[in-house]
Amino acid sequence: MTNSERVTLERFFTTLIDANDKRYDQRFIAQEKATLAMLSAADNALSKADATAVRDKAAANEWRAAMNDREKLFIARPEFAAEISNLQKKIEDLAGTRLAGMSAAWGIMLGAAGILISLGTLLTLIVTIFLKVR
Repeated sequence: MTNSERVTLERFFTTLIDANDKRYDQRFIAQEKATLAMLSAADNALSKADATAVRDKAAANEWRAAMNDREKLFIARPEFAAEISNLQKKIEDLAGTRLAGMSAAWGIMLGAAGILISLGTLLTLIVTIFLKVR
């Protein structure tokens, strides 16, 4: 092999190696950019997911608090039934008392009328006796 052939062959392999190195560098840079873009997108997605989780957790806590308030403020069915039964008994007792009170009022009115009639009769009798004696 001659010296010029060796230089040509050496130049060929050097050019080939340099081209491969350049291509590998380009691939590495492209892969590095893709990896950084992927990590950035994953970080962005994670931030959005965290924000959504916080918002959902706040909504769930608000709903839970509303349900606890509802449980505290609303009366349970057995308590409601017992209270209604108690109120019905009181209404029945009051109705009976009212009828008894009305009967008593009529009795008092009739008794007062009887006393007034008796007093009127007695007064008439006294006046009649007094006028006859005179």
